[in-house]
Amino acid sequence: FQVLQIYKGGDGKVRAVQQALKARGHYRGPLDGRFGAATLAAMTAFQTAEGLASNGVTLEALAALGVR
Repeated sequence: FQVLQIYKGGDGKVRAVQQALKARGHYRGPLDGRFGAATLAAMTAFQTAEGLASNGVTLEALAALGVR
């Protein structure tokens, strides 16, 4: 639940996630700071590609993306 609180806290963190996913070729949408279906799909694709558990936004995935 800690991770969900981070994303409720502001769009700057979501934009950083989107940018990191885009840099790795998983996100093609706008860097709008909104954690919608496209961002979630990109996160799942990234987690699968990296061999991570694809169960939503996790601290492990954020660390792998370099997002703090």
